[in-house]
Amino acid sequence: MNRRPLTRKERHASKDKESKEKALLEQTRAPLRTYITEQDRFITDFAAEEKRRREATTRMKEQQLTTRRAKAVSAEEERWRKINQERAEQAAREAARKSRAVPRNGNSVPYNPLTLQYEESDAGEMLKFTDEKIRYRAALRAERLRHHEAKEGFNPITGEATRGVQLPRQPQPPSSTDRPF
Repeated sequence: MNRRPLTRKERHASKDKESKEKALLEQTRAPLRTYITEQDRFITDFAAEEKRRREATTRMKEQQLTTRRAKAVSAEEERWRKINQERAEQAAREAARKSRAVPRNGNSVPYNPLTLQYEESDAGEMLKFTDEKIRYRAALRAERLRHHEAKEGFNPITGEATRGVQLPRQPQPPSSTDRPF
């Protein structure tokens, strides 16, 4: 769409401050309501009009409250559904844990603490082997420490001869297992 070019006079007028303000005022003026019907001019029942306006406001507020209540009820139902679901999951986990649990006062290791005996099973033999291996390594550490403390064979403070640590025999893994240690 082509515009007609401005004349020199129009260009100068557009740079003038007063003409700019007038143009802005003309653009911003809202159209005035100049025509009112005779019926509208002579409305004198303002109380009824005010009552209708208040009733409309009340209906709108009641509608908003009804909507808010419905949302709150659905949110509460969802919250309780989640709570019940979590309780059911917790009960299932608890039941699974109880099914895997060792009976009350039962041993979880193949060793009887009352008789101080290992069970007669592969697990009992394995536990006995690991216990003997721990004792053997402790004796080796004690012998190494004694050797480094007194290499000359006597205590330099008291002058007494040092005694060596009695080493137990090195434990052998049980024959029933194929696992190397």
